[in-house]
Amino acid sequence: GAAPPPEICGYWFLNSASLEHRLGTREARRLWGFGQKGAKDSPSEDSSLNWVIVDESARLIEWSSGVLQEGEPVIRDKFKGKVKTWTTSVWHLEYGSQLHVSDKEYMEF
Repeated sequence: GAAPPPEICGYWFLNSASLEHRLGTREARRLWGFGQKGAKDSPSEDSSLNWVIVDESARLIEWSSGVLQEGEPVIRDKFKGKVKTWTTSVWHLEYGSQLHVSDKEYMEF
């Protein structure tokens, strides 16, 4: 796969529910009583789940899109693999699929 542009390397999570699902921290938070249903820091029981991870060194991306329904994840679309070409608006994935990209925001921490 082609090397990703440096400005897009890293990760993006839509919300805390996406982060919890990808990292597998949901069960640990519940075990210790954090984010109980109705708590301020608890993700909504019906949230969107979306993330992209661009690994520059491995030249891989992980992209996932779904929802949290009644507290359970339902992943609709996902891809983990190499990108053949990167343009500003379309990422051409191996095996012929494409991701259309828009409204990018860049943040440095």
